[in-house]
Parts: sequence; structure tokens; C-alpha cells
Amino acid sequence: MVFFKNMGFFKKWGSIILLVLAGAFIGTPIMLITEGSADVTIIFMPLIGLIFLGLTFIILVWPFRCKSCKKWFAMKKTAKDYAGQQNSTFREQTGEIRDNSGNVTGSVHSDVAYTRPVYDLTYACKHCETKKTVRDTGKFKKK
Repeated sequence: MVFFKNMGFFKKWGSIILLVLAGAFIGTPIMLITEGSADVTIIFMPLIGLIFLGLTFIILVWPFRCKSCKKWFAMKKTAKDYAGQQNSTFREQTGEIRDNSGNVTGSVHSDVAYTRPVYDLTYACKHCETKKTVRDTGKFKKK
């Protein structure tokens, strides 16, 4: 698990993986208790769980595979460069319109300006030194 923590992988996706594992192993006995053909459930539930786990692994781990030497967990973040900011506006509710009896009949909206930083992340392979640059954006902040 050390290589997950170094890449920030476990921090972002660890809870999703744990939920998938829990669903696969908790779902099997629940399906066995329910009515229906128990033989079909015994065969297909673990199979479906394993297929789902395999697809989840491939989707979440594929970005950390080096395209040049084909080794898994080889890409390591080497640089994070500031590339600018992205400006955007969102419509937010700023108030409510009420009638004489106090019931809400409408709302007041206004456009609020937000910015978020844009970074260029550089990843390098630990084995063959192939470099890859990915554009990443941070969280929106009010101006």
C-alpha cells in the first residue's frame, strides 16, 4: 500500500475500492438468503463481484501505467507547475421572495465570479524516464 500513498491514489480512490470490496462480499450472502434459485446465485454473485473488481482496478490504476515500458505503478509525479487560472461564473441563490403569510414564492439569484488554478503536472517513469504532462485544475474559489 506504500506506492498508493506516494501517488495520492489511496487518498482519492481508497474509499471507493473499499466500498466495492464490501459490496462484493456482503452482497453474496444477502442474495443467498433471498428467494429464488440458490444455485444460480452461488455461481454468479462471486463472478459478478470479481468482474466488477477487475474493471474498477483497470479504470483506477491505468493512469499509473507507463505507456512506454508497460510497467504498472511506474509513473511518479515529478513537477507541478502553475499554468494560469480559469475564470467562471455560477448562479447562486442569494435570497427568497415571500408572500404576506411567510410562504416562499420565489427566489433571488445572482451571478458570482469564481476562479480556479490550473496546473501542469509532470509524471516520469521510474524505470525508463518517459515523461508525461497532464493538465489539472484545483478547486473553485470566490473572487
